[in-house]
Amino acid sequence: PTSSSITMFTVSKGDVSNSIIFYEMLYLINLVCCEHSNRAACWIDDKTVAVAYNPLEKDDESTTKDSPQELHFYQIKDGISEIKKKVQVKGLDIVSSRIYFNKALNVIFFSSDKQGIAIISLEGEILFHDKELNLTTYDPTLNRMVKTDDKSVTIYKIEK
Repeated sequence: PTSSSITMFTVSKGDVSNSIIFYEMLYLINLVCCEHSNRAACWIDDKTVAVAYNPLEKDDESTTKDSPQELHFYQIKDGISEIKKKVQVKGLDIVSSRIYFNKALNVIFFSSDKQGIAIISLEGEILFHDKELNLTTYDPTLNRMVKTDDKSVTIYKIEK
């Protein structure tokens, strides 16, 4: 092919200029324990959100710089959140990562420019970690990782 095209969609609230794309706010979630605006988070299902947590940031006297970070799983019901489970993730800075839930593999995928990629079970076990692989993006539905550079696009797939 000698030419290519890109179709761009603009998301607008409501019906603007015959747009076929709509969105509505489904939840405004107030998490009960602390500030989460700068932490990694992802949906596990339509009622559960996983949020990365660093106990050192809360000035807990029992924590040290070597204390593991945690994933907190919140159940959302009628706009109210309740923490259902906490799991420790040892050896990774998950708070500053991008995280995604892969439903087909039932794992959480972490991506960070400093730490590469990691795949972690819902119980906090690190199943895979590659410090050298830095990705541009990941799509958990398609199960594809994309890495771009000046000359190429590389696509990866996670398999068990």
